[in-house]
Amino acid sequence: MKLIEDLRNSDSKGVLLLGLPGTGKTFLAQTLATKSKVPVIKLDLASIYGSLVGESEKNIQKALATIRAFDNAFVILDEFDKTFSHGKHGQDAGTSERVIGILLQWLSEEKKGQFVIAMSNHPEKFEKAPEVLRRGRFDLVIGFPTPPKQYIRKVAENYAKKYNLPVDEKLLSKDYLVPADVAAFYDLASKVGIERAHKLFRTSAETIGIEEWKKMENAIYKMTGGITVFNVEQGLDNITPEASTTHDPATEQTLNKNIENLEF
Repeated sequence: MKLIEDLRNSDSKGVLLLGLPGTGKTFLAQTLATKSKVPVIKLDLASIYGSLVGESEKNIQKALATIRAFDNAFVILDEFDKTFSHGKHGQDAGTSERVIGILLQWLSEEKKGQFVIAMSNHPEKFEKAPEVLRRGRFDLVIGFPTPPKQYIRKVAENYAKKYNLPVDEKLLSKDYLVPADVAAFYDLASKVGIERAHKLFRTSAETIGIEEWKKMENAIYKMTGGITVFNVEQGLDNITPEASTTHDPATEQTLNKNIENLEF
């Protein structure tokens, strides 16, 4: 995405990608990291926490000291929400709060030459941690909701060509499809056939539960103010207040208008 590349080249602090599972956050981060031609550091935040007193704080300090040693680096924070959802308040002797404090202080620092992309599959968790989204931590928060059907059709066409299979209209008739669903379906269909694949296949939304999926999607619009990967480059003036709290047909129409010029 050109906008993120521009931010990376202007000594910005970084971006936070909030999205549903399988919508392409990791793919985008890895692609941009590869194109940046600088050292790439992936920090596994879930592994920071230790069982001994003070171990977690030492681990995060050591990890950040290593990152600071690089004058120029691309830092990927996957599953960013696990940092502040590891332990409930008061149940881990304050360890989570201290680790979060150390990490947020680092995110607020001037990191000349270093660019952070943080990602999360659980946007709803940020509703209980507003301090993470405070200005100065990230330059931009971008949502990855369910892609418009026009986008999913293009993804299906690519995979159909890859596996020498037809574009499956039955698959495309499903609601809440994401790119990972399409990839998984065509991979399965190439092995067992399309008819059997339909009997075996479940979308990510069906696995998680449609109602839960909708709640997560609404949280994306709320946390990002309606700024998504499909409109961040263009058409921001068309975002309505409703788009920041729910995913409705008007929102999808706006996304469809902008999809032709996406740069990945």
